[in-house]
Amino acid sequence: MRTAVARAASELRLSTRQVYNHLRRYRTERRVSSLLPKTGGAKRTRISPAVEEIIAATLRKMWLQPERPDLAPIADEIRARCVSEGLDPPAYVTVSKRIPRLFTPEEIARRQHS
Repeated sequence: MRTAVARAASELRLSTRQVYNHLRRYRTERRVSSLLPKTGGAKRTRISPAVEEIIAATLRKMWLQPERPDLAPIADEIRARCVSEGLDPPAYVTVSKRIPRLFTPEEIARRQHS
């Protein structure tokens, strides 16, 4: 068994420990798909739904302008609203990553060129 595992490890360019881990996963599920890399699935958001709602409402109100405003004042406004409601404010990067989630590229282009 050890020689077979060592040979498989060298052919697959894996360590012997990885081959044993693959064997263990295969033996428990008896499916080839059990050998595929494990993915984390959908990422869990770390901010509360109330903060998400503040971000969405503020971006809908302030972001889609004919002349696109800077994001920094909008992020400051979101932080101020969160602090006034006693919530943990999101980071600038968190706010910037919500823009493509909330708006399609067509929607952004339509509002800015109207």
